[in-house]
Amino acid sequence: SVTGVSDVIGQTEGTLFAEFTPSSNENTEVLQLLATNSIQNVVTIACGAGKIYGVVYTNSSYVANFSISQTIPNNTFKVALCYKNNDITFFINGQKVASNTNAYSGQADFTKILFNDQFLFGKQSVSYKKTLIFKSKLSDADCITLTT
Repeated sequence: SVTGVSDVIGQTEGTLFAEFTPSSNENTEVLQLLATNSIQNVVTIACGAGKIYGVVYTNSSYVANFSISQTIPNNTFKVALCYKNNDITFFINGQKVASNTNAYSGQADFTKILFNDQFLFGKQSVSYKKTLIFKSKLSDADCITLTT
């Protein structure tokens, strides 16, 4: 058991991983970390509209907004999104597909973990095989292995 979500979520750095199969091309947040006030801190893996998204949003602006074209319905994806100040990386099916060195400092602590939610995008049916949350940012090599 945990006494609070901060026991399982890295507040200043971390990694989200999801292995999932979407059933349609409708936009959906697959796995999301969220602060109580959603404009203060959001990290999410999402899919739909022919893309897989990796989003880091804080202080009312995007730190990262990765959008990678993929054939969505009925295909399985292994996706990792890593966040840390000046080091944000995004992996899909064994490949590093995006990164940036933007400054990241969440305005508020994460208080929620959401699955298959409608917040920034929409909502569809997603079949999950595995989800993981790491309190630290994994190395590129570890993320490639994890998503292969």
